[in-house]
Amino acid sequence: MTKDEFYAEYVYAVYVAGFKVEVIKGKWSRLAEVYRGFKVDEVVADAEAVRREALKVIENKRKVDAVIRGAEFLKTLEWERFKKDIAENVDTLRRLPYIGDVLKYQLARNLGFDTIKPDVHLVRLAKLYGTDPFTRRRIQAARVVIL
Repeated sequence: MTKDEFYAEYVYAVYVAGFKVEVIKGKWSRLAEVYRGFKVDEVVADAEAVRREALKVIENKRKVDAVIRGAEFLKTLEWERFKKDIAENVDTLRRLPYIGDVLKYQLARNLGFDTIKPDVHLVRLAKLYGTDPFTRRRIQAARVVIL
């Protein structure tokens, strides 16, 4: 995966958090245009224009600023090392702006990791069965009971 491909997944995860997926999908082609085809170097080089344009698509300053800071972060790091760090520990994703304890799992899942996003429903279900959302055997058994 290239840095730019990763950046597109990161932008998607940030925008989808707290928004309906349909809303983001409906605006995705415009966001791709605004974020210069998700080319990190181009976003960084034209950050102020990107910021102005992005706010016209979705008026969420926190997300826009995070995504631009994310591009700046990705531009400065050693990409191959960062990929290895992510593969060794998904918590590495928390180094990116806006990525927290739950969103790191959504981003990891979108990147192809075998994981789940422990949303409120999975957390409640795991609690009901006295486990955590990442314990597959118990969660699968709970799923059978519910279905």
